[in-house]
Amino acid sequence: MGILDNLIKLISQQPPKQTKATSSSEGLAYTQTGTGPQRDLKNRVVAKLASGSQLVFSVNKQHVTGEALKYLMGKPKEDDEVSRSVRLRMFRDDESQFANSVKLETPRGDLVGWILKADSDLACKLIDQLDDALKAHDPALRGERIVFDVSAKVSGYSMMPEDEDDEPYDLEEVEIRIKDPVEMDVDGEK
Repeated sequence: MGILDNLIKLISQQPPKQTKATSSSEGLAYTQTGTGPQRDLKNRVVAKLASGSQLVFSVNKQHVTGEALKYLMGKPKEDDEVSRSVRLRMFRDDESQFANSVKLETPRGDLVGWILKADSDLACKLIDQLDDALKAHDPALRGERIVFDVSAKVSGYSMMPEDEDDEPYDLEEVEIRIKDPVEMDVDGEK
């Protein structure tokens, strides 16, 4: 079986993570709490994917904005190596001029970049299959825009900038890491 054949071993096959509100073993977390699904600042439904090292997508970090860079790098000491995990939002970029573009943002909506072209076709298939599975499981989600909360491994360096206008960070790598088989849930509104 290929990776895509194993992707959705969740909703109907595995019990979801337990929540404080219920001990039921069926359904998504938000349906068990009696609330609506968690949404981001752009009113999109947020589906969380478990972190793992089986599915790894490299990120084109060329267009990282200043606020996103601060979020990715955290608060390292000067002249320090950075290696950490953060959560990002992953979704199809329907506004891109390029086919099968997958965009990444911070939870606040700051642009991080896009999945590299070499990985974007597989990332789009993953997004489409997960989106379809969620909407089949809960028809109330049909017509909703869904973003995927994913884990990203970040590495780089902090340094003393030579010029005041320079960023104090050197972002070397950002990789999206997803568990396979995929584990997914949608938390309730906060």
